[in-house]
Amino acid sequence: MKKFLTASFAFFVLVSCTQEPMDESGGLDLLEKVPVSFAAQGETDAEESGSRVILDFTQAANVRWQDSDQIAVFDGTAKNTFCIQPGTNTGATATFTGDVTKGYSSLCAVYPYSAGISRSGTGVSVTVPAAQTISGTEKADPAALVSVGYRETSGTMTFKQVCGLLKFDITAANISQVMIVGTNLAGTATVSAETGVLSSISEGVSAIVISYAGGNFPTGTYYAAVLPGTTAAGSFAVAFVENSGLTHTKVASGAVTVARKSGRAIGSFDASWPISRHIFNKDQLFAWGEAMGSDDHMPVYLDADIDCQGATWNGSGSSFDGVFDGLNHKIYNLVVESTTQTGFVSTLTGTLRNLSFGSSDGSSWDNVTRMTHTGTEGGIEYVGLVCRLTGDGNIRNVNNFAKVEVPSNSNSRAYVGGLVGNVPETATGAVITDSRNYGPVINSSTWSDDQTRMGGIVGQGSGALAASGLENYGDIIVNNSVTNFVGGLCGDLATGSSVSSSSNYGSITFTGGGSQTTYLGGCFGSVRGSTLSDCHNYAAITATRNAQHRFGGILGLLQSGTIIVDGCTNYSGADLSVDASVSARAVLGGIAGACLNGKDNAMTVTIQDCKNEADITNNGATSEIGGIVGMLDSEHADAAHTFRVINCENTGDVTNAAADVSFSSLGRELRIGGIIGSSDADAGLLNIIVRSCINRGDVTTTGA
Repeated sequence: MKKFLTASFAFFVLVSCTQEPMDESGGLDLLEKVPVSFAAQGETDAEESGSRVILDFTQAANVRWQDSDQIAVFDGTAKNTFCIQPGTNTGATATFTGDVTKGYSSLCAVYPYSAGISRSGTGVSVTVPAAQTISGTEKADPAALVSVGYRETSGTMTFKQVCGLLKFDITAANISQVMIVGTNLAGTATVSAETGVLSSISEGVSAIVISYAGGNFPTGTYYAAVLPGTTAAGSFAVAFVENSGLTHTKVASGAVTVARKSGRAIGSFDASWPISRHIFNKDQLFAWGEAMGSDDHMPVYLDADIDCQGATWNGSGSSFDGVFDGLNHKIYNLVVESTTQTGFVSTLTGTLRNLSFGSSDGSSWDNVTRMTHTGTEGGIEYVGLVCRLTGDGNIRNVNNFAKVEVPSNSNSRAYVGGLVGNVPETATGAVITDSRNYGPVINSSTWSDDQTRMGGIVGQGSGALAASGLENYGDIIVNNSVTNFVGGLCGDLATGSSVSSSSNYGSITFTGGGSQTTYLGGCFGSVRGSTLSDCHNYAAITATRNAQHRFGGILGLLQSGTIIVDGCTNYSGADLSVDASVSARAVLGGIAGACLNGKDNAMTVTIQDCKNEADITNNGATSEIGGIVGMLDSEHADAAHTFRVINCENTGDVTNAAADVSFSSLGRELRIGGIIGSSDADAGLLNIIVRSCINRGDVTTTGA
């Protein structure tokens, strides 16, 4: 419908000119139909003057029905399709024809057909689109110019405009989108079919995006159609988006009101306005990748799902200190590959939030996206969606589905995590909340010198981390001979950290050789001076490497400082087992593997209100096994240590099934218990408090 300001509005035909066999609630309409036709015209009381922009339905030069126009006609029972009768279109008026339910008393109509939803009395529910596309010589999107009409059993139907207009001017040749933010600018609303006046908004949309079909806007004047209403002072903004994604935004200082049938000018492109980035497509995403390190403090917004079509990321190795808000969109089919730091962002001191990475549907891996480190220099490298989270870096509501891998053609000392490779000592306020990893985390590097770390969320925590609402579903596969700190959530957690309300669902499997002592935990490999609360493990841990092991359902090693483990559960099925091929010492605990080696620093550990439901089985040579803790040890300490195990419960079976072996060479015996496997102390430095604990599992030993 309409030729507005000399621009022809051709409406793309979404439905045929036959009647829809559906009632207004979506059910089948089996009632008898009768043909109806009526003349349609525009309002006669509108005019254009001064700077006001009016949808003028009275001037023949500005108003034209198009032969392809379709309208939705509601007869009180069904939504019907009406089309222009051939030969009746004069431009200002046209005769529409279609079938309605026999016996109707009145008709309500909506232009365009796609905007009509339902009818109640003389009110109709309509939708004004938030995404508006202008093409050719048009000045506005015809699908957004919603109008309504009412007629009883006879007469002409006069269409009433629903929207107001916002006028903007394009003065530069590189503008690809215009964004307008306000209060209920678009969405679903109820209006009077008789007057066009808005009565209520059921699903308002605060932001609209106007694009030009095929690329950048030609210079000129354009219009956005919006629902009538007022946006409060400081809440209305207009932004002009360059094709690179750089965005210039101006915020209105006063309240902005747009009335039905009227409008107002909202400005033209001004390069001096404050800059941000808005990303709508792959080219804009890669433009940000190139500029990432120089976009100091710049906010970045992902305004659409981005299919990267298998391209290799150009931003690996860059740092970012601004805010990247994915607006709950997805980036997928992207390959991240590097010989140095390997991730979507190398160093994050800013914020990454509301993003899904490596999935086109938000629920499964796209089978393309991966982060692969291929370095051979032997140095320390970090691998993850974010390589290093430092300063006040913040990750919130981020999902990673991509495979994170250090393959066998690498010889790097790599710290690998599904979301973060490393939280360095320089981190002062690093935070991760409400985020998940679904991708496998794999280290098959040939590096064989110093130790390495792996975690489903964070590989290595050298600096303090505050985290909550974390979930890891990715399996952790260790095929590197010196990877020894591994956790479903974090391989090694530093002093001053706190993690709460977090869970691991990914299994941990060692497939590589080597004799490095391993520290494995369903949630944490090693913990120093931190608080863990409401953390849970649902996945099994299996040790096959023929080396010494310390592992637990929640954490492997409590290493130093003041540590609190509160309200944590290792669930049924999250079994701990040592393979029969392991001839070295193993320490297993349903919650914690071992507390040891505090040395000359006083160490205080409290494990309270925790529960183990999983079975614990040793098939190897020798071990300390406990339903809650495998071993409490201050054997090498020069300062007092206090270990508290309070109000904990074990319901899993604790089993030693090792063959007969001699322990004389190890200087110790098999130690096994329903709550604690063993404790060692020198010079009275170990204070152990066990209170209100219950064991319900069978404790069994055979063989040795």
